[in-house]
Formats: sequence, C-alpha cells, structure tokens
Amino acid sequence: MKIRVMQAFSGNNSGSYVLLGSFEDAARVDALSVELSEVFEAHARWLADRSAMGPRSPLAELATKHGIETEPNVGAMDDWPTYGSMPAVVGLGSQLLIFVDYAVTFPRFLGELVYRNGGRVGAEVNHGHEAIVLVHEIWKKDGWNDRDAMERALAACRLDVEEGPFAALHDEGEDATRRPKPIVRQGDWPGMITLVHAPIDVAAGAAAVRALVERHGLEQRLRLFESPRSEDPLSAFRVT
Repeated sequence: MKIRVMQAFSGNNSGSYVLLGSFEDAARVDALSVELSEVFEAHARWLADRSAMGPRSPLAELATKHGIETEPNVGAMDDWPTYGSMPAVVGLGSQLLIFVDYAVTFPRFLGELVYRNGGRVGAEVNHGHEAIVLVHEIWKKDGWNDRDAMERALAACRLDVEEGPFAALHDEGEDATRRPKPIVRQGDWPGMITLVHAPIDVAAGAAAVRALVERHGLEQRLRLFESPRSEDPLSAFRVT
C-alpha cells in the first residue's frame, strides 16, 4: 500500500472594497449617502429582473445623472458583489464611506462621482484581503476656548472606548475573536486623541465611532488603509 501526502494551496477569489471621500459640505455627504443607498438597492432589484426594468442599470443611470460616461450594464458582471452583504454607505460628517465586504471589484466611476460632487477620494481599497484599519482623529471643536471642558470630553470618550459602551462592542462576536481591541493614544496635536481599530464590518465600525463622538460632543476625521500584515493589523500603533 502506498500513501501519498500532498500539499495544496487555494485562494479566496473575492476581497473587500472600500472608498472614502472627503467633502467641504456635510449636507452634500448626507444627500449622496441617501442617493447611493437607494441606487444600490435599485441595482440589486435590477439584477434580479433586468427584463422588467430595462437594459440600463441603475448604476449607469446614476453615472449619467452626474455627467459621467460609463457602460450601460455597469454593475452586471464582476463589478457587483455576488455573495456577502449589500454595499453599505455611511455618512461621517463631511466624509462619505462606501464598503463592500465580499466582491471581485466595484464600479470605478464612483471615485469620479466623488470629484464631480466637490469631494476628494482619500482612500480606495479595491479587492483587499487583509484587515481594513480605521484611524480616527478625535477632538472637540473650539476646545481651546475651554480646555477643562475639552479634556473632560476627551477623557470620557477614551473611557468609553476602553471600558464603556464602545468597548462592549468588542467583547463578543466576530470582532472579539478575530480582531484586536481598539487602541486609543494621544493625538498628534494637543487636545486630540487617536482611535485605531480594524472592524470586520468596516461600515458598522465607522458608524459606531460616529455615534461615539456625537455622544461626547466631539468631532472626528477618518483615515483608512489595508493592513500589510494579518497577524496583528494594529501592530504599527502599539507602544514598544
């Protein structure tokens, strides 16, 4: 009898998609968030019954509305998630976040849509396989006018992250078993703290921080990137 031992490798054919746009006007972000959410839902219905809804996809209609040229059937092939959750859109004050958890790619004209509406694309991760790291700079608006109040608000926010309601989000579920706990450290400027985390659901994680800062009367600004390592995506932010 012969026994053969073989080693095989396989790969995940899909990854995540994230786009972060920054604008001057929070009202523009709110309007785009609503519009994109409605179009994504309409596009899912179009894919389910194209014959009843016409040859042009809702995504193509969105592009035309904003003066962007694209294919009539955009979003009908690998540029729309076949599995996983619906694309999520989150308004973060003057920033707009789009997140798809499992897709080959996503329509490239969305970056142009951000620019057409007066914004800038701060980050785009197309087909990411490692954790998406969210870096939130948090501060109190006009905090220098009352430094004591500023320090109290930041301290309360930090306690919330480490021991309060926000911390509780990471005590159970997928994030608790597959992601490190969030890190809070002193920001680059006085009166600022930095919150770093790598939630599995990027949209839900960003929305949770939005609720956190609003609860404490603070402001926030988001940066994000795909971690270069899978073992500890927050390793670059740990004090050694």
